[in-house]
Amino acid sequence: MKKLCSEILLKSSFVLGKNVTEFIVNLRSHGFRSVAKGPGELEFSHDEFSRGPLMKKKMMVIALSKSIERLDAQLKGLKCRLKAKKDSLKVENLFQNLRI
Repeated sequence: MKKLCSEILLKSSFVLGKNVTEFIVNLRSHGFRSVAKGPGELEFSHDEFSRGPLMKKKMMVIALSKSIERLDAQLKGLKCRLKAKKDSLKVENLFQNLRI
């Protein structure tokens, strides 16, 4: 664990993360899951994992598409709130301009 933190994560923090927690979050975001091991040991697995550039690209595409889906959902929510606010302001403006 110390070697992972001191040597591997420090040298490649841009790709892997700055600390063990961030590294694990990155693994999970790419579809890896924890495998039960002894205390102080970490092991992860992935159903489609194989050591090769083609699989890495496929996994990155899957992770990116999930991120894009989340961002699209957030954008739709923001658009709905913006439309509701515009409609509310329009009604408020109509009431202010109403002369009886």
